[in-house]
Amino acid sequence: MELLGVVGALLPLGVAAALSSVPIAVMIALLLSPRSSSNGIGFLVGQLVGGFLLAWALGSGLSSISPRHAFGHMTVFGAAELVIGAALILYGILTLRRPSTPSRSPAGGWLDRIGSVQAWTALGVGVIVNLRPKALLLAVAAGIAIGSSRLSTAETIAAAAIYAALSSSVIGGLAITHLVRPDTTTAWLDRARTWLDAHGRLVTFMVAIIIGVVIIGDGLVRISR
Repeated sequence: MELLGVVGALLPLGVAAALSSVPIAVMIALLLSPRSSSNGIGFLVGQLVGGFLLAWALGSGLSSISPRHAFGHMTVFGAAELVIGAALILYGILTLRRPSTPSRSPAGGWLDRIGSVQAWTALGVGVIVNLRPKALLLAVAAGIAIGSSRLSTAETIAAAAIYAALSSSVIGGLAITHLVRPDTTTAWLDRARTWLDAHGRLVTFMVAIIIGVVIIGDGLVRISR
């Protein structure tokens, strides 16, 4: 039952990571490239591996610390969540207030050149996108959710895998859909890229604000225990 509670805490974090505009924009650019299948799968695998390793490392590290210092550790975790939640809210505000640029994508002009990369490079990019500020904040929050619970090693691995799967669900859906029906997805992928160019910052702002409030609420609950 402890694992189910952790999964419940990971759900909003994974959804917030899945709705991040940068990995979605990268996946769309890769799927619209000549090497769409291999690059899209490579990027998805990199995102999954990077997300899993990050959540597993943080969760395992925190779980090894908390039992030895049980007194007050919930307060420490709660305070950390308050900081993470506030940082996410600030990140969302700064993203929305950032001046518009002539680049086609919220991730920058390099997306216009990413279609020419090899599959291994796309895999590496998938790993690296987990190191963005927003992704790191969400991964730390996931690590706290995992590490503050009494999970076995197998349960910790399962929880990290669930978080990685959740955080990669949107780009995974895009990749699978394109693999199954490549001829019919190209047009709406191009429309989706145009929409993301116009509204990506607003989506980031809304998701960051909502999930930041959720994390702060969870932190306050931990502190009050």
